Amino acid sequence: MKPSGDTEPTKPRRGLKVFLWGAAGLVALAAIGGAIGKSRLDEVTALARESGIKFGSVGFDWSGHIHLHEVALPLRDGRAIEAADIVLRPRLLSYGGELHGTNVRIDVGAMKWTLPQIDMEHASLDLATMRGMFGGGAEKTLAQRIAQFEAARILIPSLQMEQVTKRVRQSIVYEGVVLETFANGRIANFSARGGHYNLVSDLAGLDGKQPQADLTGSLGAMTVRDVDVANTARLYTEAARPGEESIARLNGAFSLKDFLQQAKEGIFTIGEVRGEGLSVRLLAKPLLAILDDMGKVKDPESLPAAERQAYYKQMVSVLDMFAQGDIELRAIGITPITTPGKSDDVLQGGIERAGIRFSDHKLDLAMSHVMFTGSPSDKLSVGSLEVKGFSWAPTIAALEKDIALGQEASGRAPVEALIPDFGSWRIEDLAVDLPRTVSSDSADEGDGATDPSPAQKRVKFSLKSGELRMAKPVNGIPSSFRSAVTDLVVNSSEARSPVFDILRELGYAEVATSFALDVNWHEADETLAIDEVSLSAKDMGGIRLSGSVGGFKRDLFTSDPEKAQEAALNLTGRALTVRIEDSGLFDRVLTARGKKAKLSAAQTRATLANMAREFLHETLGEQAKVRDLDTAISGFIAKPGILQLSVKAKAGEGISLKDLATVEQDPDDFLAKIDMSVTRQ
Repeated sequence: MKPSGDTEPTKPRRGLKVFLWGAAGLVALAAIGGAIGKSRLDEVTALARESGIKFGSVGFDWSGHIHLHEVALPLRDGRAIEAADIVLRPRLLSYGGELHGTNVRIDVGAMKWTLPQIDMEHASLDLATMRGMFGGGAEKTLAQRIAQFEAARILIPSLQMEQVTKRVRQSIVYEGVVLETFANGRIANFSARGGHYNLVSDLAGLDGKQPQADLTGSLGAMTVRDVDVANTARLYTEAARPGEESIARLNGAFSLKDFLQQAKEGIFTIGEVRGEGLSVRLLAKPLLAILDDMGKVKDPESLPAAERQAYYKQMVSVLDMFAQGDIELRAIGITPITTPGKSDDVLQGGIERAGIRFSDHKLDLAMSHVMFTGSPSDKLSVGSLEVKGFSWAPTIAALEKDIALGQEASGRAPVEALIPDFGSWRIEDLAVDLPRTVSSDSADEGDGATDPSPAQKRVKFSLKSGELRMAKPVNGIPSSFRSAVTDLVVNSSEARSPVFDILRELGYAEVATSFALDVNWHEADETLAIDEVSLSAKDMGGIRLSGSVGGFKRDLFTSDPEKAQEAALNLTGRALTVRIEDSGLFDRVLTARGKKAKLSAAQTRATLANMAREFLHETLGEQAKVRDLDTAISGFIAKPGILQLSVKAKAGEGISLKDLATVEQDPDDFLAKIDMSVTRQ
């Protein structure tokens, strides 16, 4: 057995031996790589030069690094990609594949990119990949070249984008940019630590003046998943291939946090911008070529017919490019910057959430918890706003039809055909308290001392919910329409109109009104369904109508009054239901009327019942149907509640306008053509 003193010294000697063998292996590998790299240097540089890349000088060191100085890749129209220095270590087996660049500049005309430094790790910088990327001649597309490049990581400490036009100058700087897993033309993950930007513009404002806007802002952390660089290159540089799937997904989920923009008036902030991705339609012509062509045209209408047709066709294709996507904004805020000595009457507030989703020419929008204030007494708040099914498909179809016809051709689509399908809109919990601008002319038309001065006039109301549906347009006119309001609350003491004067006399200090109009056209049987026409108010009651109209042809959907009037002559009434419900208004009206006429409530009711009876019998005669109607109306006047009358044509085609015109001359004939029922509760 060896003593312990003989055992311990062998361990460091063995470790040293392993280290020396490893170091020798690395040196040998570097020497081999350098020898191979040296032998291929001329081929690599020749290949690059064949692709149009220019070098100020080329160098090589013993470790296998290629040094390129004053590198330039000229683009068309004097544009270029340039770099002061690039250091390459081509991949050898599993080693190398590194790039270090400084002062990289990308100039594409109105937009310029500057990268003070860029580093690539484990990149496919071997000769075979370089041959694939730079070789192949003009028949190989940019997207195909990009798809051959691979890198584990690309690090860009600072990336600056500058965009300059005649009226706008914008600069954006992204900090700490990292691109991870670049392969098959896609980036698995793009991220940036943050950034900042500046925008200067002298575009004319809404008032026609040209104030210079100077905006500064900052960006927080951002990420984008699954960025398809190759398809993005295809969109800009290639035309869609015949027969291929033209929808391309450009990126997956994305997020941008802590957006801030500051102007002299105030600060605009967004807590987060996020979405699930964006897909586009590849175009029949490269997007760059389309934008270039359109930018050269100052007055499209002055072009020859064929060129004008091509111009508008390209414009429509760009409008139609976005296929599917979404964006959601959270924690939107506006904070004013007040100036000492000036009024505090400034806009401030925010939106908790706002989102847009679009697909297949349709768009949905949703907003929640909106609150804006001006002066301490001014307020606008919305609980939620929702838009569903807004579609610009009719607009695109009409534009394409016009383009196909050409301006000189007859039969062009009318302007109303360009109107989109507005879909369904809904708003909830709206509250408004804002000043109302009144002209000097209208201010003089008030009712003297009871009318407040212009400075005191305000728009003040609240709304529980409101709906608007304008869908399925025919010649630009919606064939499905609904407008509805629930609990529109107005303080009658602050309103100035004859109607509110009467309501105040009846003792209504506050009015909560609801109304609805809901109609739908059914082309198959040429019927307009009147699903609801209603008006009601809290503590008053209301009236509701429903029914259907026959003979409603497509010709009625026109902006030509003469054609519409001619088509209206064929309309027929098929069914009608009228429901009247009293919740206190009737008694107040009878009481007020009785006081003015110096009659008791009973006398007023009897007078009104006699008037209704005389009208019915003079108009419709003495049939049993009329007597039943008379009894129901008299009972309702005596004790208000609910009164419902239903009328339906016996013939399927309905009651014509001619039939209605003969009611007074021959009421019995008219009553024989209808079924009528009346109920009272």
